[in-house]
Amino acid sequence: MVVNTIEVSAINDMCCLPLPRKLKCVGLLHNARKLLTGRSLRFIVGKKVKKFFVLGEYIRKNFQPQTKYNLAVFYPIYFPTFAPVPVRKSTCEIWITIPGVVDPSRRDYTSLLQGIKEKGLCPTIKIIFLGKWDTNKNPDIARLLEEAGVWKNQIVVFKEFVNNPVFHSYVYQSDLIVPLLHPFADNPLSIFYGDHRISGSFNLSFAYKIPMLIEQSMMQYDDFRDCSFFYKAEDLVDVINSFVHRKQELQRIRDAMRHNERWNEENILRQYLRFIEL
Repeated sequence: MVVNTIEVSAINDMCCLPLPRKLKCVGLLHNARKLLTGRSLRFIVGKKVKKFFVLGEYIRKNFQPQTKYNLAVFYPIYFPTFAPVPVRKSTCEIWITIPGVVDPSRRDYTSLLQGIKEKGLCPTIKIIFLGKWDTNKNPDIARLLEEAGVWKNQIVVFKEFVNNPVFHSYVYQSDLIVPLLHPFADNPLSIFYGDHRISGSFNLSFAYKIPMLIEQSMMQYDDFRDCSFFYKAEDLVDVINSFVHRKQELQRIRDAMRHNERWNEENILRQYLRFIEL
């Protein structure tokens, strides 16, 4: 039996039941830190579940030496095929997409918008905040957008929920995906992500073979080294503007991702089945 999300309370209840001894259980962990700190996982779930999937090779490498459980990597890059929605994109435009609901507790929009206000955007750059933006909940971010001046017209926002066909149509045409995670010591994003969980942006990049633009501290991890461009947080807007002259580099990374076994769906499936012993 494979449990897709091992952290939910219902799994604790299930593991307290007299399950058949021959039943083998494998769990998927969204937060690998619970291998070390989660009391219910260690003292209840861990009595029934001995093998866990984690969502990145860098997570497995960080936690396998610290735990008695057997860990394997699973990249969930399987998305349904949605009917494409017409989305107009000029051939000269470069789309920089930040997927997900606009939530400053998850991503560092302030640094990006402040940088745009100070440095501007090249005319062919378009920034896409690909998720619902509730300006009432995020007045500071809304103010920064207004202060972006003429460059505001190059920033796409959505005031309503973005459905799957629209979401994936924008992703498909994107040139770069930006997780917008800046893991500094005084930044709560460091606590939320760190070395123990992933951003959904990672899987979109891997699935669609679209390069990421990611903060330079992530360069240490193999998962990102061959599929990403890196930046210092203070240089983000300068690096974004530089892609006006780096289209060949973008294409080179995309081609390399298409031929990388790490992101090959059949290879991922084989490894998955091998781990659960099917």
